[in-house]
Amino acid sequence: MLSIFLRNHDFPSLVLLTSVTISACSITLPQSVLRVEHDEKVVAERASAPSYLHLVPHHDRLGWTVYPRQPLRQEIARTTTERWNAFTQTHDSVNPLASAIAIPLCPVTLVLGYATAGLKPSDQAFELPFKTCPAIIGYRWSLTEVDYPVIHPNPLHIEHTEQPIPSGTLTMIVSLPDGTTRSIQRQVTPATSETGIPMRLRWVTHTALESAPSDDIWTTLSASLVLASKEQILVHEPLSVSPQQWQQAYATPILEADAAAWPTSLRIRWSLVPLDVEFPSDTFQFTQVAFEEGLASHDLVVITQESRMASTNQLLAQHVVGRFDETRLAKPGRWRGANVLLLGEIHTLVSGTHELVLTLINIETGIVLSKLSYEAPLDAWKDLIHAARGDVLDVLHAHDR
Repeated sequence: MLSIFLRNHDFPSLVLLTSVTISACSITLPQSVLRVEHDEKVVAERASAPSYLHLVPHHDRLGWTVYPRQPLRQEIARTTTERWNAFTQTHDSVNPLASAIAIPLCPVTLVLGYATAGLKPSDQAFELPFKTCPAIIGYRWSLTEVDYPVIHPNPLHIEHTEQPIPSGTLTMIVSLPDGTTRSIQRQVTPATSETGIPMRLRWVTHTALESAPSDDIWTTLSASLVLASKEQILVHEPLSVSPQQWQQAYATPILEADAAAWPTSLRIRWSLVPLDVEFPSDTFQFTQVAFEEGLASHDLVVITQESRMASTNQLLAQHVVGRFDETRLAKPGRWRGANVLLLGEIHTLVSGTHELVLTLINIETGIVLSKLSYEAPLDAWKDLIHAARGDVLDVLHAHDR
């Protein structure tokens, strides 16, 4: 039988090819998956629909938080790579003599390898023979990690999404019965587009209605929002405002000082008096954060960090030693940079019902600029805070110049 194989011309070729293959190439045997890595990359993107404004009404129904959005169609290239634990077999040199001796013995070692694998359940049956046969000619196995790409039948994935519009101007326009308009404009930036842009009816109502309005004017007013970018109008959306909303926006249920008492370039210091023992600490924290975030979203300068005290004291010391012109000396009340104090106080009226008193004070003069008072039970406290914050923003906006 052996002579038949030896006389066959294909056998020497097979021996030679197998010898070269085993001697010159490395062999990798995958063991187990370590992890699967997915990667997605946007290769093409275009607008899939016109831009639009997502409006979130305020709790007092006198304004909206506006989110400018652009729908998109994206082509996403997906790739998946599996990282495996694998045994890799390599060699340093080719030894034809050793290979010539070892290759004929491989069938025997394969049989022995499979038999041994059956006795060792911890090893996979198809691996051990491959480890055994080449080991005869000096190969050694090492445990490595190998990446194998997974072929997707369709690597491109179409996804419909949307993203914030990062720049432009947002304008609220009020149209009067005589055909004239009044407007207020806010800049759209990546930050404000992401967090939302507050727009309040009171910001334009008092300017539009300078004199006492007649009773029938509330049914003739109209309002709209216009989003423009690079002198191109992207969205023009009418606002639904009832006569009752117009009246409430024009009404001024707030005590406030004359405009001359207000400082220019408002810099706000927000302070909430430490909580009453009967007031829940989590609701107190919510009140503190809600006002701070509301003031910041209004594009006002808000000073709330105690950590700034040291640097400000150092600046004041520099003023004292005369490094600056006398006209720039720090005045009493400006030692922390703020010129308006927004002071919040929470009082318990009866069990379960609390009052929030907000006072705006000119730090330089001590004049009370405005005072607001609200009361509500705890289960309606969040609505109270949103309404109070809207009123404070309206007051500050009217005097920010």
